[in-house]
Amino acid sequence: MRLRRTDRGQAERAAGAAQRAIDDEDVLAVVGPASFDTVAEAGSLYSAAGLTFVVHSVTEAEADNPEFGTLLCAVPNDERSGTEIGEFLARHPETFRATVIDDREDYGVEVANEVHKVLVARAEGDYFGERDSLEEDVTDIDALAGRIVESGADAVAFLGNSRPAGALAAALASAGFSGVGISGDRAMFPDFVERAGEAAEGWYLASFVVRQNTSPETEDFAARLQEAYDVGADYYAARAYDVTAMIVEAVGGLDGTELNRQTVFDALANGSHRGLTGETRFVNGAYQGSGPHLCQVRDGDFVPLGPIEDYYPTT
Repeated sequence: MRLRRTDRGQAERAAGAAQRAIDDEDVLAVVGPASFDTVAEAGSLYSAAGLTFVVHSVTEAEADNPEFGTLLCAVPNDERSGTEIGEFLARHPETFRATVIDDREDYGVEVANEVHKVLVARAEGDYFGERDSLEEDVTDIDALAGRIVESGADAVAFLGNSRPAGALAAALASAGFSGVGISGDRAMFPDFVERAGEAAEGWYLASFVVRQNTSPETEDFAARLQEAYDVGADYYAARAYDVTAMIVEAVGGLDGTELNRQTVFDALANGSHRGLTGETRFVNGAYQGSGPHLCQVRDGDFVPLGPIEDYYPTT
């Protein structure tokens, strides 16, 4: 087995890197590409050549393209994230009336719609509260926060980017909101905490990012990576590691079967692997593994709690 860096996450390198992998007959599967731009540039090339590419840091919704016939997305897509956030709120013992807000961007609207759908389906009495939108440059954010508090909402889900998420958290705190706050993948950046200040404390964030301090296993992995290669484990390292291990297992499991790109794709498209990030599993090419991971802001840092479906708070 050989490992090789390819496009370095740069769109202008993606096609050339893909072609080099395609031309090497010994290459049976590719880990990555690792960004939406590089997936968009190289996806058609990989698929036309029948070469499986397993993406570990781009959601399926972003990479969705009918031409990408050999794409396997090893992360929960945006729809799945919204469903899990909705379930988290519905099961939270302190949540009875929720307000769901998007930032009018495609990602925010899609995920918020899924959260909304789950809460409406599980509604009992006035369990579900409001559905609203917030743009980053909104001038009446204080009025929105006031309306949320006046509505009696005890939970707020904001789906969108980190800056408006932080501004909303701060405005809610100023208005007297003390309930459950949760956001999604695109809010888990330092400027959420910077803009929210102390109001960020206690907010949950659901993301497919797996931090190195998520578990003893990921901490051990990060230490081994540092020792072996003198590099730190970035947000996507653990998922890349699990994807690589899954490919190795799939190839090893084909003993007695003709080993080629098609048989490897077939094995992966209906395979599974339990690793550092939970379960990576595909059914007919669709990701059916563990959902997003849950973090909570504590002392200004994003503290990992583990897969969201395994963690529902009791206090």
